[in-house]
Amino acid sequence: MDSETMFGLAGMLFVVLIIGLAVVLLVSLTKVWQTKNQTSKEEVYQNLAAEVIEVQKASNAHQEKISTDMEEVKAKVVSMEKMLKEVE
Repeated sequence: MDSETMFGLAGMLFVVLIIGLAVVLLVSLTKVWQTKNQTSKEEVYQNLAAEVIEVQKASNAHQEKISTDMEEVKAKVVSMEKMLKEVE
């Protein structure tokens, strides 16, 4: 083999290595990008879940208050009915 052939083969090997390195780098960067996107989506879902829990707690508190108020109204209606029956 003469030196021209050796330089040609070395150049081709160098190009193949550069292309391989570029492919590995692109695949790695793509995986990092996908991981960052998924992490950001998971954070959004976690924030939404936390907000839903807070809203549910507030809703439960309102339902309990409404239930208590309804019991009071029912007791007042019963006492009014008793009073009306006594007046008759």
